[in-house]
Amino acid sequence: MLCNCTGPGFCKTHNRHMSDVRHNECKNKPGYFEVFQEAKDGPKQNTEATFNSFNRKTVEQQIGKGPGTELILLLASPMLKRLGIKVTTGCKCLRHARMMNEQGPDWCVKNIEVVTGWLKDEYNHQRIRIPFLKSVTVIMIRTAIKRARKKDVE
Repeated sequence: MLCNCTGPGFCKTHNRHMSDVRHNECKNKPGYFEVFQEAKDGPKQNTEATFNSFNRKTVEQQIGKGPGTELILLLASPMLKRLGIKVTTGCKCLRHARMMNEQGPDWCVKNIEVVTGWLKDEYNHQRIRIPFLKSVTVIMIRTAIKRARKKDVE
């Protein structure tokens, strides 16, 4: 199925607000309409549980190996937790990380703006004590990609 919305804003099909980035993904990228549809209809998860207490093995068991896993582990670091950044099972981080793993590092490099948009959307939903810095976010994503490539070689 394809997106039939005319632009960003509230989407009646998905029953949610769609940012410019998400609307573009839904409208133009194969498989994204279904991802947003699943998110609307999918089971509710415990939003209090966090990945901050998970180790690499636990995250890899849930979503596999790749740049998404590396990004989750970076975001779940104790330093970022102190700043108010929490990777919870209720956020879309896990689903996006799984997609990053499935698509691979090359896709992540080509779509770094998309991944940055996902993180900015999550940032806007949380009460975080520091401003969103796109440059820092891009560095974190690139670091996750490099780590995934290094682990793939090992």
